[in-house]
Amino acid sequence: MTTLIVSKVDNGSTQRIGTITFSSDAEPVLSVEGEGKDAEALRQAWAETSAIDPLPMSHTESGESDSGKPVMRFGEALVPRGNPEYKWAVYDYLERNYGYEVKVDK
Repeated sequence: MTTLIVSKVDNGSTQRIGTITFSSDAEPVLSVEGEGKDAEALRQAWAETSAIDPLPMSHTESGESDSGKPVMRFGEALVPRGNPEYKWAVYDYLERNYGYEVKVDK
C-alpha cells in the first residue's frame, strides 16, 4: 500500500489538505482533511485527474546526441490505471497540473 500526501504551499507555508491511498487490489481513495476552498479544490482536482485514463507522466532519460555528447531527453509516458506506475503518474500530474506538493507517506 502506498499513500501520497497532498499539500498546498502558500507564502512559504505548507498545509496538508489530503491523502490518496493506493492498495494493491482497489481503486485509489482520496481522503480530504478539513473543509473550505482548498479541500473543495483538491476534490475537484482528483475528480478530473482520476477521470483521465491513461494518465500522462513526464519522465527524463539520459542518452547521447548524434555527435556522442551526453544529453537528457524529456518525454511523456501514458500510464493506465492498474499499472504499478500509476501512483507515480498521479504524483506527477497533481504537481505539474495543479501545483500541489506531493510526498510519499512513509
